[in-house]
Amino acid sequence: MDRDAFETRLFGVLRWVVLALLPLAGACRVAGCGRAVSAERVMKPAATTIDHRQTDILIIGSGGATHNLREYFRPQGNYDSFGNFSEWLHDVLRRNDRETLLDYRERAPEGARNHPTEEHFLPLFVALGAGGARAERLHHSFDRSLCMDAYRFDD
Repeated sequence: MDRDAFETRLFGVLRWVVLALLPLAGACRVAGCGRAVSAERVMKPAATTIDHRQTDILIIGSGGATHNLREYFRPQGNYDSFGNFSEWLHDVLRRNDRETLLDYRERAPEGARNHPTEEHFLPLFVALGAGGARAERLHHSFDRSLCMDAYRFDD
């Protein structure tokens, strides 16, 4: 296994370990994204409910920048659209263009192919809604049809 593949898998595993340990640190987890929820419906309440910066609350949205397991386990050989989607996402977040992002299935390169269902992308909208206008990409890894980017949102 090459270094990039190793780091991608390690990052994915560590993410779940950290989330599993949160209750031991006196933190709580709240699950909230499912298939019947829209991106706008998830982002709005997070933006208006609580000022987490004043109350020591950390909001983590755990999902995937791209997520198509059907193509991941049935390799087709053409994964360009997944990299293109990831770069599109990075650009839109960097510009804080929320209107374009909310319409990602239409405006992004092959939005529906990158997210056949939305539950792995919706946590991004929770973190974005709760965070500030500035997006910083902290991590970028890519393996076929899965892209596991990590972003921080603040003012």
